[in-house]
Amino acid sequence: MKTRTYFLIAMATLLATPCLAQKQDGKATAKYLINGYFFESMPEIPESVAAKGLDTVLVLTDNDGNEVESYKYAEELPKSVARQALPKKRVRNARFFLREDEHRRNEIFKEQQMLADANAVRGTVPCTGQYFPLFNERDSDGKPWTYQDLEGHLTVLYLWQSGNVQSLSEMNELSAWKQMYPDVLFLSATWQDPATVSLIAHQYNFTWTHLCSAHAVGTWMTQGIPTDDGSICRTYPVTIVVDYKGIVRRVISGTGMDRRQAILQCIQRYR
Repeated sequence: MKTRTYFLIAMATLLATPCLAQKQDGKATAKYLINGYFFESMPEIPESVAAKGLDTVLVLTDNDGNEVESYKYAEELPKSVARQALPKKRVRNARFFLREDEHRRNEIFKEQQMLADANAVRGTVPCTGQYFPLFNERDSDGKPWTYQDLEGHLTVLYLWQSGNVQSLSEMNELSAWKQMYPDVLFLSATWQDPATVSLIAHQYNFTWTHLCSAHAVGTWMTQGIPTDDGSICRTYPVTIVVDYKGIVRRVISGTGMDRRQAILQCIQRYR
């Protein structure tokens, strides 16, 4: 009986040894990756380095669930800080974290470059087939809106003013669109003040989100907005459809059943 017990203990020890050796591999678990250097704890970063700028902070995770926070400063780390780093050969999964860090940062750079390229070709007025122009306005609740808020949404933008009877006459029907297509972003924009806009919106049951005192609208109208029929529009209303990528798909001036139908068809096409 004793011989069998000793045998079982010996076998259990042999089976457990490889697992124990794998866990105790002599590697250190780094918590921070700073400018290509691994650290177990966050070192003190000199003010002269921090002042030069910090890129996006990333959280990298390996297949074992170990997390490393990655920091990329524009300025190189001084030797006094670099000397505190763990040797890369002693860091568990060091190659993985370095590759992942480089890959993630390259992807972020590409996205930023694409955005910069898109902004560089934005016109000064909405134009079919082009990225929606830069703007910075506030709605009737004071919330800020820019062209970036349109991206990722199919957006319908309605430019109007209170003195235009055509604009007022179709507002109730436009509100029905918001119920028909709850996934679409419906924005109205006018140069008029929030108090006037709120009064008119209540009177005509206009339930879209209203950009008030919109300076960009006045600028676009002064310059003239190219419409789909080839004319240059400087009168209200103007309806603009912008796709998920922020590209203008339709620009229609005036109102009427045929024009509203064209907008609805465009919405259905790009939803």
